[in-house]
Amino acid sequence: MPLYVASSGKPGKTIVAIGGTHGDEYEGPVALKNLVNTFDPNRLAGGRLIVIPVLTVSAFYADQRASAEDGINMNRAFPGKADGSISFRMARFLTDEVLSRADVVIDIHSGGRGYQIAPCMSFHAVDDPALKQQFKETAFLFGTPFTMIYTSGMGTGLLTEEAEKMGKITIGSGGLSGKGYLQGTQTMLKYLPEHHTDFIFAVLGEEQGFIGGVVVIGLFAVFLLRGLQFARDCPDMSGTLLAVGTVTILGFHIFINIAITIGLMPVTGIPLPFLSYGGNFYLTTMMGVGILLNVPVRKHLFE
Repeated sequence: MPLYVASSGKPGKTIVAIGGTHGDEYEGPVALKNLVNTFDPNRLAGGRLIVIPVLTVSAFYADQRASAEDGINMNRAFPGKADGSISFRMARFLTDEVLSRADVVIDIHSGGRGYQIAPCMSFHAVDDPALKQQFKETAFLFGTPFTMIYTSGMGTGLLTEEAEKMGKITIGSGGLSGKGYLQGTQTMLKYLPEHHTDFIFAVLGEEQGFIGGVVVIGLFAVFLLRGLQFARDCPDMSGTLLAVGTVTILGFHIFINIAITIGLMPVTGIPLPFLSYGGNFYLTTMMGVGILLNVPVRKHLFE
C-alpha cells in the first residue's frame, strides 16, 4: 500500500485522500499521483496530509474492480479483520492506523469500466445533525454540480461508512468569530476552489466567522438601500432608472454569489462585488458606483 505523508509540524487537522479503492478506477490514482509529485509541504498551514494514491494495488495492475489476490471488493471489506485475507488485513490496517488519525477523509471514485459517474460529491446520512452539517459544508467546498446523500441500500463494509462511524468528515467551518486572517485551512490548503473569486465569501466566513459574514452582508444592505434612496429622491426619471439599474445589477451579484457559497443555489461563476479578484469586474463595479454617486448630483440641476 503506497503511503505519502506531509506534515507541517504545527497543530491542525489531518486530511486523508485515497484513490484506487476499486482497481479499474484510474482518475483518482492519477490525480493523487500528480498531487504527491507537485505538492510542497511548506504550503501546509497546519496539520498533516496523508495520501494513498492506490489502495488496491493488485486490482489496479490487473485492471479489475476487486483484488486480484483474494477476489475481495475492498470497498466492502471494512473495518477489516486482522486474521482475514489480504484485503481484510489491509482494511484493518487502514482503519486502525490511518482513519483513526484523520479528521477529513476523501475517497475518490470514478465508476471504472462498468459505468460513468457525473462529477459530484457524496456522503452518507448520519444521525448526528452537527456531523451531517459538516459533511454538507465540506462537500460544497469542491464546487461540483451535484452532491448526493446516500440514505440506504449501499451495502456494508464501505470505507467512508467506517470513517463516518468514527466521526470523521468524509468527503470545517469558521464558527462564530472565525479562525483569523489567513488562518483558514480550507483556503490555505487549497481545498476551496476559486477562493479568490467566486468563493471569496467562503474565505470570509472561515477566517472571520459568522460575525464577519453578517457585517459584510450588513454593509452590502446599507449600500444597496442608499442607492435606492438616491433613486427615490431623484426628480429625473433617467437618473432614477440609472440608480435602480445599478442597484439591481450589484444586488443580483451579491445575492447569487452568497447563495451559491452557502449552498442555496447551484454553482455558477458569479463574482462578489468589491471582494472578488478580477480587474474587469472590479472596473465595471466601480463604474456602476460612479454612476450611482452621480445620481444625487443631478438632483441639483432641477432645483
